[in-house]
Order: sequence, then structure tokens, then C-alpha cells
Amino acid sequence: MIASIYKFSELFDVGYCRMREGPFEAAIDAGFLYWISVDEHPDRERYPAWIAALRRGIETGDDLGGWLPDPTGPDLPTEENSKAACALQPPYALLELNSEYGPNIRSGLYTEPGWRLWNRLVETRRLTGSDATLPATLPPLQVVEAVMREAFEQKDWYTVKVWFVMAFGYCVMHEDIQALSEMGPDSEIGLIRKLGVHREACTVTERYDITDGLIPDDETAIAYETEFPGFAKFAEWWFGPWRKFSLES
Repeated sequence: MIASIYKFSELFDVGYCRMREGPFEAAIDAGFLYWISVDEHPDRERYPAWIAALRRGIETGDDLGGWLPDPTGPDLPTEENSKAACALQPPYALLELNSEYGPNIRSGLYTEPGWRLWNRLVETRRLTGSDATLPATLPPLQVVEAVMREAFEQKDWYTVKVWFVMAFGYCVMHEDIQALSEMGPDSEIGLIRKLGVHREACTVTERYDITDGLIPDDETAIAYETEFPGFAKFAEWWFGPWRKFSLES
């Protein structure tokens, strides 16, 4: 499931958030993010100077954290080559030096399924079994429903709220919103809407609410109508009950 959630998050401009405290621990525990020390790199004998430079960076605390390219020779790649290689997708590995994101992050190499370092760990049988298999992922709306349903059952109303708002944004950008608003209550989108149209989800407050400014008012809905035909109707269908709850609270 964690692979599906990360795949869904990549549809939004959230950056690479695996190393942040919370998601980091969950990704490690779920076997989605893998760590090895620099000295355990499967190509350490082929690129000794490159590995030595990484080791020195960790020992001295030099600013080597970030994306790493494929080792292209016996020397540490130049800054220009590193930037060019870092543009390749997916990146080779991620080197972290006591990252500020989380206290439990160890200095070393991090990788995840599908990355080149992960592929090398599979090829050299450092990873076997389920760890050596690319995780299956769910379609986006199935991810939304699964997360919202779990949060609903746990009465985690803020998570329900956030995912309900994200689902609206996803649908506008990637689905036929004119067709969605005509679907019945037992459809996939209807079940998601049923989970989100809840008084507690609408009225829950947080000191830092990431949904602030993301719920369109009437003026915004009309303004987006040209770019996204059906936007105003879909926004009213999605958030109309929330406005009623807000007025009553």
C-alpha cells in the first residue's frame, strides 16, 4: 500500500518526501526503502575511488548529501556530471548525511524498488524474495478510497479532510469531471464522496491546515470553468455539503 500512496503523491508537487520523519520510518518498516552502508555497495571494488570519496564525505561531514548518479569512472563525478546524471529517472541512489528531516536517518545509501542500486542489490542477491519484487500499485482512486476508509474507521477526521481535498484536485487534473459528477452513490467516486461529506471532516481544525486555500469559492470555480469544463458543477457537487456544515457550525 505504501508504494501506491507514494505513486499517488507523485501526481502532486510534493517533492521527494520519503526521508522526512514519519514517512521515513514507515517506508523502512514496510520494506519500501532500503539502506546500506557505503562500504556495502555492490560495485565498491569496481569503483574504489568513488566509494572512498563517499566514505570521506561521511567521515568529514562534507556536503555530499543528495542524489547520486551512476559511477561513471574511477573518480568522483564532477558537479556538472552529477547534475546531468541526477536528471536521469529513476536516480541511482540517495546519500544522506545525518539529514535534518529525521533523527533516525543513518548516513549511507538509500534506495527503493526500481532504482538502479536496488536492481544491483537484487542482481547480487543482497535482496531476495518479496524484497526483490517490484511492489504492485493500485489505481489512484482506489488508493484514495482505501486511505479515507481507514481514516474514517479510526475517526481521523483531518486525514479524511486532506485526502478528500486531494481527491478533488486529482479528479480535476486527471479525470473527466463532467462524467464523475453524474455517477451514482455506489460508484467509486460516489463512495469517496460519501466518506468525505461528513461534518467532522469538514469542521476539524489543525494549527497548520494544508487544505487552507484549496477549496474553491464560487468566483474561483467560475474562473476555472474555461480551462476545466464542468469545474463549477463538480466543485459544488464535491464541496457543497461542506459549505452547509460550515454555516451550521
